[in-house]
Amino acid sequence: MFNTNLDNAVKNIQLDELEIAQYVEEVEKRGRRDELLESIRIRLVDASYIKERSIYCGLIREFNDKESLPLLWRLITQDETKGRRGSLVFAMENMNPVDYLEKLVDLAINDNNEVMFNSLDVIDNIEGYIDGDTLEKCITKLQAALKTTMPEWRKEALTLLLEEFEED
Repeated sequence: MFNTNLDNAVKNIQLDELEIAQYVEEVEKRGRRDELLESIRIRLVDASYIKERSIYCGLIREFNDKESLPLLWRLITQDETKGRRGSLVFAMENMNPVDYLEKLVDLAINDNNEVMFNSLDVIDNIEGYIDGDTLEKCITKLQAALKTTMPEWRKEALTLLLEEFEED
C-alpha cells in the first residue's frame, strides 16, 4: 500500500526511492492535495526543515500550486534565503507568474547564476498578456544592467532576454 505521509515521502525522495511526480500523482488520487499543500507551506517557512526545502519546492512545482506564489516571493525577499533561492524560483516554473515578471527580471540581473537561470526558465514559460508598462520597465532594467560590468555568461543570458522582450 502506498503511504502518502509527507515525512516518509521526503525521506524516500532523498534516497531516490520515490519520484516527486509519482508521489504527487498518488496524493491527487487519494484526494489529499489541499491537506498536503498546507503542510508543505508550513514547512517551507519553518527553519527546522531548511535541508528539505528543495524537495518541498519540487512538490509545490509538481502540484502547480499557484496559491504558494506569495509565500515563495516572501521567502525570496528574506535575507536568510540569499544564496539559496534557486529552488524557490524553480518552484514557480509552471505557475505562469506573469504578475511577478518585473521581480523575476530583477532576480535575473542581481542574483547568483542558479537563480538567474531559474528566473529565465520561469520567464520563458510565461504565457498570456504582459502589459506595456511592465514590459517597458523590464526592458529599461535590462538595458541599464547590460551597461554595467558583469560576467560574460550573465551578459549573454540577459542580452537574449532583452531581445525576446524587444520582439514582443
